[in-house]
Formats: sequence, C-alpha cells, structure tokens
Amino acid sequence: MKTLLDFLSAPKKQYDAMLEPICEKYSLSCTELCILMFLGEHSGVDTAKDILLFLPFTKSHVSMTVRSLEDKGYLKGEYRNGNRRTIHLILCDKADGVLKDALKARDDFQNIMLKGFNNKEKDMFKDFMERIFVNVKNNAAT
Repeated sequence: MKTLLDFLSAPKKQYDAMLEPICEKYSLSCTELCILMFLGEHSGVDTAKDILLFLPFTKSHVSMTVRSLEDKGYLKGEYRNGNRRTIHLILCDKADGVLKDALKARDDFQNIMLKGFNNKEKDMFKDFMERIFVNVKNNAAT
C-alpha cells in the first residue's frame, strides 16, 4: 500500500527532472533556481528570513546561495528606509530568462500532474494541499 510520502516523492522527482535542464542551461544549482523562483513569485517576501520560513533550507545554505546568486548577477541586496539590519533581495534583469523558463517548466509539470482533473477537482486538490501545508506549518511552530 502506498503512503502519503510515496505520493509526494514521485512528483518531486519528476519536477526536479523537469527543472534540471534549466539548471544546466544557466549553470545554477537546484537551490539557486528554487530561490530565484520563490523570489520571482512572491513579491514583498524578499529577505533571507522570509525564504527560511517557506523553503526547506538551513540559514547557512540560504546565505551561501544568496551570495552565489549575487556573484552571478541574478540578485542584489538593498537596505530600505534606513533599516541597516534587513537586506531585501531584488532580482536583476539577468534573472528574467531563468524565471521564464522555470515557470514554464513548473506550469508544464502542473499540467502533467493534474491531467484529467476537472476544475472542481483541481480546486479541491488545491484546498487539500493548502490545508496540509497549514497543518505542517502549525505543527512545526510547536
């Protein structure tokens, strides 16, 4: 019998395989691509601390990855409103092509995953996944 983790790991492997050519094309690690996609899709959620709240990386891993993306010209950091303690991460123009390719791959993956589902079923699936996310997030806080 399959477990919930079985159902989660197979799509993850497929998704990673679909993103791999993009990583190779732009000489990015999977973590670098993941952080670029996160920043590109979540306006206003733009600090390393924000990334740590949503993505499964350690503080040191995010720090090293952000530095690498800055060195490669995909990101820059800026202080805002005189606050010198918080660095906001800004995507550079160089990230546009990466994001376009990555978001297309993500959309293609979602279409594969939800093939044969009607709109009501897609909405139900999204609701279930959001509830699972909230449950996991709330449990992690305790």
